[in-house]
Amino acid sequence: MSGERVCIIFSPEFGFRLDALDKTAPIWIIQSPTNNPIIAELRKSKSVNISSFVPQAFDELIETVDEHHPRWGQLELYGLSVQDAAAAIQGFNGTLSAMSDGFYSRKNNSRADESRMALT
Repeated sequence: MSGERVCIIFSPEFGFRLDALDKTAPIWIIQSPTNNPIIAELRKSKSVNISSFVPQAFDELIETVDEHHPRWGQLELYGLSVQDAAAAIQGFNGTLSAMSDGFYSRKNNSRADESRMALT
């Protein structure tokens, strides 16, 4: 499957673990006292496409991510319960797989596009 990969981090204590992530993908990370200094440092370096967000439910955030990255096909999710991730991904007809410290999701573009077309 093709499509942009986006990393979404809900863990307020993720902090320096950002160093281990592949920074070729856009990163969305929750604002917190631990994460904010790392976010500022990465923004200064201009070496990564990083966005921060205030605490909110995944099903609300995924709509914003979809607006900014409409061609996403893969998500890496950290700090989120499997129930929250599965419920939100269902709207995009996606699949969810466990990683060692999070979840990996793929969107089924053809069915998601058909669903959206049916709603318009």
